[in-house]
Amino acid sequence: MDQTDSQEQRRSNRRATAAWFCLVVAFELVLAASLGLNRPLSGDEQHFVHTVQQFATGLNLPLLRSYEEMSGPLPFMLYAGWARLFGTHVASLRLCSLLIALLTHMMLWCWLSSVLDKPGKVWFASLLLLLNPYMAYLSFYVYTDMLAMLGLALALWAYACRRPVLLSAGLAVAVLSRQYLLFAVAATGVIAAGQMWRGEKAGRQMLAAAAVSLLPLAALVALWRGLSPDNQMKSLYVDQMLSFHPTSLVVYVACVALYTLPVLAWRWRMLLADRVAWVSAGCIGWAYLLWPVRASQVSITAGFQTVGVFHRLLKLLTDSLLLQDAAWCAFWVLGLVLLIHVARDSLRRLVAQRWDQLQYWNVMILWFFAVMPLSYLHWEKYALPLLPVLMARLLADGGRLEA
Repeated sequence: MDQTDSQEQRRSNRRATAAWFCLVVAFELVLAASLGLNRPLSGDEQHFVHTVQQFATGLNLPLLRSYEEMSGPLPFMLYAGWARLFGTHVASLRLCSLLIALLTHMMLWCWLSSVLDKPGKVWFASLLLLLNPYMAYLSFYVYTDMLAMLGLALALWAYACRRPVLLSAGLAVAVLSRQYLLFAVAATGVIAAGQMWRGEKAGRQMLAAAAVSLLPLAALVALWRGLSPDNQMKSLYVDQMLSFHPTSLVVYVACVALYTLPVLAWRWRMLLADRVAWVSAGCIGWAYLLWPVRASQVSITAGFQTVGVFHRLLKLLTDSLLLQDAAWCAFWVLGLVLLIHVARDSLRRLVAQRWDQLQYWNVMILWFFAVMPLSYLHWEKYALPLLPVLMARLLADGGRLEA
């Protein structure tokens, strides 16, 4: 009977995965048909495509040292390889973006299926990620972020399934695409060190995987003499790099609450029960008056007056700065509740020496907020890699994962 139930469960999982694959493909077809593969270049896509074309003409050390971007070279190398096969015209490159997005959504589905206890939760989280405006945008246009998401998704799945080689590969892909995903490597290292402290063999394997994943980036750091290519853009931003920006912290705390709001609504009882988190958030929330959400100086210099889609929507809905700040402040306080709740749970697990899956997500969330305020630039979309982790953390059945 147990074997029959197991076989039926596997068949059910395969059917669900096939249905999700078809849904993502259909979504991308609608996206491509409605936007048009040959539409004019959009936003940062203009200089990203130019860099891809440079890489497609031939990769060499001088180019790798000083290409005019701030992010890692892996996405440009991948797009360039695609361009050599199928051409450098924009329609071809956007097809590559759609393929990367498909792989990313399938990888996220596999990971969520492995850590969440009910199919409804998997569908809920997966649909929220699919319909996220930034995920949709990055699925179509030629950007570097989706490959970073794919690497992170692979790393999350590999950690859940205890596959150290794939974990190392996923983390390497993530940080070679977007350097700020170092927060995921740091979290892996912390959890692995904790497991080693308890004498767990898996801890040594995971720590080695995290260390190996950093080797390609370390070589690039030596080549660049810093965390980004040695170019004119770097010289413009060098004064603001690796310094703490309180407004960035406010933006990202608010954004994680904003973009996980449906999940927070699902788990409202759990959050409402944490009175310490609410009281603490209420005491800290006034700090918004000191550091309200505003575009960074770098963005203003480049001609942008907002931090992303939601900020632009607020400005369209009302010209009142007071109402805009009221909306942002509400999400800031809600985000603080979530962050404090996670921090308290992480502290309890640290005291109890429980270095499990939930603690891995806790530490990853905390590392994100330790790393991101150091950036010279804050955008809503930079919170994107944390969203699947937060959703899984809120939806997970703790007993199942601890077992």
